[in-house]
Amino acid sequence: MATIAQRIATTLTTKLAKTVGALALVFAVLLATPLAASANAYGFAGWGGAHLDVKINRGGVEVGPIRLWIPGGKLGHGIVSNGARIYSDKAEFETLNPFDHLCEYSVRFTYGYGAYETYTPFSETCSPNGGWEVTYNGWEAPAGKACAE
Repeated sequence: MATIAQRIATTLTTKLAKTVGALALVFAVLLATPLAASANAYGFAGWGGAHLDVKINRGGVEVGPIRLWIPGGKLGHGIVSNGARIYSDKAEFETLNPFDHLCEYSVRFTYGYGAYETYTPFSETCSPNGGWEVTYNGWEAPAGKACAE
C-alpha cells in the first residue's frame, strides 16, 4: 500500500503533467494562428564616386565631352507597411563629402520586382543631403521586393 507521501507525489505529478500538456497546446495554437505581418524596414546602401563623360548636341553641333563628377554617398530607404499594405515610402541620400552636392535629384520607387514603379519630381536645388517621401495610405503593393533608386 502506498504511503501518503507517495500518493501526494503521484497526484502532483499527474496534475503537473496535465498543466504542462495544456500549456503546450495553448502555445501551439498561438503559434499556428496567422497574424498580419508588419513589414516596416529601413536600411542604407552606399555608392562610390565616379566621373561621367557627357556629350551635348545643340542644334546639330556636338559639344564635349564634358566631364562631370558624381560624388559618392549613401542612400537610405525606409518603408512603413503592414503586410502588403504600404502607408509610406521614404528615400534619403547623403554625400560622403559635405562639400559635394547632388543637383536636380529624383527617386524611383519600385515594387513587386519592378511590376510597379513611381517617380518623384526632380528637386530644384543642389544639396549634400536630401530625399523624398511618398504617402500611399494603405495601398496594396504587388508581392515581391521594394526598392528606392
